[in-house]
Amino acid sequence: WTQDGTLVPVSVLENHWGVQRQSIDAARRRGEIFSLFVRGRHWYPAEALKFNRSILSEIVKALGEDGASTKLIFLIKRHGALGSRTPVEAVDNGMLHDVIRLATA
Repeated sequence: WTQDGTLVPVSVLENHWGVQRQSIDAARRRGEIFSLFVRGRHWYPAEALKFNRSILSEIVKALGEDGASTKLIFLIKRHGALGSRTPVEAVDNGMLHDVIRLATA
């Protein structure tokens, strides 16, 4: 996933969101975003860049204590319960509550 762009280094989030690494680290500790620890570094889902940060936080928190790989699969997968949309496509279609409900299921 680090090779195919599914996961990106923290620098990509810093540039995209215009924040310092410390802000991303703090958001990760608060459970607003997640990372996978690969080769001694935190890698973040590229899919996260497609969401508004507050909406991403809601979804990640709704996923609860699921592992980072499970959360990543949730973000990139098309879900029948969302009309065969990915979560970002569903959010773009006004279905945030459906995404949250599915994430908590």
